[in-house]
Amino acid sequence: MLTMERWRRVIAQYRSVPGDEVPVVLSCDGTHGPVVHGLSTAARARGIETGARVVDVQAIHPDLHVEPADLEGDIALIKRLVHWARRWCPWTARDVDHGLLLEPSEQGRLRASGNTLVPRSGDDVSHGGPWSVTT
Repeated sequence: MLTMERWRRVIAQYRSVPGDEVPVVLSCDGTHGPVVHGLSTAARARGIETGARVVDVQAIHPDLHVEPADLEGDIALIKRLVHWARRWCPWTARDVDHGLLLEPSEQGRLRASGNTLVPRSGDDVSHGGPWSVTT
């Protein structure tokens, strides 16, 4: 979601952004051609998933709007967000899958607006287990 929100803000500076009802995917290079890197709410509602090949998804959804992803820009944004979050939670790191990892025992003052803190799958959620901010 963070990838798509960032894309909308950047694109809005120099052209019109497709409406919320238009399924939009951001693509990046994969092993066998472009794959879906980020998707809009409308694309997610159609069952499109991250990692799917763009040609396969376009065959099922011919009205799909495909744009190139800015991977370097996304990584830079996450790094800035990690730096900011360390003010309240010193044990913060960048997650490989577009998010933040937080050690919550030291982050009681942090209030995430718009994002939610969720336990990482398979981790102990009781005391001091790693949590991530969903994007």
